[in-house]
Amino acid sequence: MSTRSVIFHDLPQARAAVAQADAIGAPVELRSPPNGAAIIGPGAFKAIADDLAQTHPGAASSMILDCGTNAGLAMAALRQGCKDICVDVPAETHSKIAAMAQAQSARLHDPVEIVLDLAASADGGTSEDRNRMKVLLEQFLRGDAHDV
Repeated sequence: MSTRSVIFHDLPQARAAVAQADAIGAPVELRSPPNGAAIIGPGAFKAIADDLAQTHPGAASSMILDCGTNAGLAMAALRQGCKDICVDVPAETHSKIAAMAQAQSARLHDPVEIVLDLAASADGGTSEDRNRMKVLLEQFLRGDAHDV
């Protein structure tokens, strides 16, 4: 089973994604929303990653913070301990950020095309919403659904 990418918008979604991946034995890569460094912030993203490392150790293959086109946020994310980031900057800037990442044992990632975005579940506080999210996650992680 190949690693699937899931975009989460909050801690409950991140926990639901890794719990479902764990339950079915599927590898999962969690990603912030596009420009997530500006939306969530590197510190909050790192706190979510730390929470998942404690509550679901090894469940996510990586937690990737999307820094959009903002090199400053990419560097801030690395300074705050984020180990996986995605940034869309000119080649010269990219190589400088890559060197900084390498010095901190961090990795730069490219955007992905096939991804499940849990945005529709962002306000899902009811048990019906949680069940729908669980079904979507299972289908996507098993490869039964694409670009949901």
